[in-house]
Amino acid sequence: MPVLRPWLDARDPWRFVDNDPESDPTVFVPYLVRLEMPGGQIHEPAMAAIVGARTVFIQPARVTSGVTPIGQPPGGFAGGDVPLAGVSSGRVDIRPVPADWHQLRARYPWAYEEWCAHEARETYQWAEDGMSVEDIAGRLARPAEHVTAKLARVRALVGAAGWAPPRVEYTPYDRYASSLFTEPLDTVTEQAAPPPRRWYDEDPEVDPTAHLRFVLHLRRRGEETGTAEPVYEVQLRKDAIWFHRVRDGSRLRPRLTEVTAGWVEIRPVPADQERLRATYPAAYRPWGAGEALLVLRAGRGGGLSDNLRIAELRRPPDHVAAKYARLEELARAARTPGPRAEPAPHHRDPRRIEGQYIVNVLDVAIPREVAARAGATDVALLDGCFGCTLTDEQVEALRADPDVDYITDDVVLDLR
Repeated sequence: MPVLRPWLDARDPWRFVDNDPESDPTVFVPYLVRLEMPGGQIHEPAMAAIVGARTVFIQPARVTSGVTPIGQPPGGFAGGDVPLAGVSSGRVDIRPVPADWHQLRARYPWAYEEWCAHEARETYQWAEDGMSVEDIAGRLARPAEHVTAKLARVRALVGAAGWAPPRVEYTPYDRYASSLFTEPLDTVTEQAAPPPRRWYDEDPEVDPTAHLRFVLHLRRRGEETGTAEPVYEVQLRKDAIWFHRVRDGSRLRPRLTEVTAGWVEIRPVPADQERLRATYPAAYRPWGAGEALLVLRAGRGGGLSDNLRIAELRRPPDHVAAKYARLEELARAARTPGPRAEPAPHHRDPRRIEGQYIVNVLDVAIPREVAARAGATDVALLDGCFGCTLTDEQVEALRADPDVDYITDDVVLDLR
C-alpha cells in the first residue's frame, strides 16, 4: 500500500508523496544494498549508493523519516552513512533498466524517474480539474501509462486517508516548458586512461600485504560474459556507475543503461587487520608507487628496520619485509637482458674530481651489484645511485651496462 506523507506547512498543505518507489511500476530503483553486520543486516532498495574507503552511503528508495504510514508499518533504514568497519560482508546489486527504457526516454525524458511531491499533488489536482492524461503526461514529461498508474496510487492514498488536501492555485507559469525536460540528457563519457603502472607499482589484488574490500562485477550490453575487477571506490548514481579501477588507476563512468547486470562485492577483512591497525594504521592498505620505491631503496641500503621514513609508513615490519622481497622479484623480472643500444649518458663537469663519479642506476637494478660488476672502489651507496672511484675503462664498461641510467662527475663545491 502506498504511503501518504503529509507536511504540516500552512503555505503548501498539498505536499505529499507516494513514498514506496520499490513497489511503484512507474519508478526504476536501480540498486539493492545488502550488508551483513554483527548486529543484524541491512536489506534496502536504493536510488544511489557510494561504496568508499570508510563508509557505505545509502540513499534509500523508501522515505522513512517524518512519514505517517497508511497500510504499512513504520520503520526501516533511514539512509545515510554506514561505517565500513561495522560491515562483515555484503553486496550491492545493480539492476538492469526496464526493457522499454530507451523507447520511453526518447520521448519522455522523465520516464521511470522518482516522483517529486509536487508532481503527485499536481497530477491529482489536474485530473480533478478534468485535464486529460495525455496533457498531464506532456506537462510532466512522463508516459501516459505511467501517469495513469500513478494517479491510481495517489487516489488510493487519498481514499485511505479519508481526506484530500485543499486546492492550491498557481501563477500562470508553466515550469515544465523548461529545456530541462525537452533537451536530450548529457552523455556520460569515460575519462582517458592514465599512463601504465611502473613495474614496482604492483596490482594490490596479488599483493598479500594489501587487501581490497571491493570488487565490481559488470556485464555490459552485447557482452556474453562479465568482468570482475577490484576497485578503490564505487559511486552508484541514478544514471551512471562511477568507479576508480585498481588495475591501472583509471576512473570510469559507464552509463547505467549500458549495464545488463552487475553488483559490488564487499569482502570480509583479514582476520588480523583490526589487531594490526591498532598499532600500524596503514596495515593492509594498498601501497602507493612512492611507498614501494621507498621500501625498495631502503631495503637495498640495508635500512628497513632502522629507517625513520620506513617507520612513517605505519605498516607492520613483516609486511614491509615481505613487500621488499616481492619488489626484488619484480625487479628481476623487469630487467632488460643483453647489451644496450647506445652508451649511458656521461654528464661532464669542469669542477670534477678526477677519477670520482656518481653512477645512477635504473630502479630495477641493485646499486651494489652494479658497482661490484664494474670493480669500482671506494663505493658509497646512495639513494638509487652510488659514488665511487673508477678508471676510464671502468667508466666505459658502466656506460655499456644495461642497468645504468647515467653517470655524472663528482665535483668540488665552493660554498664561499
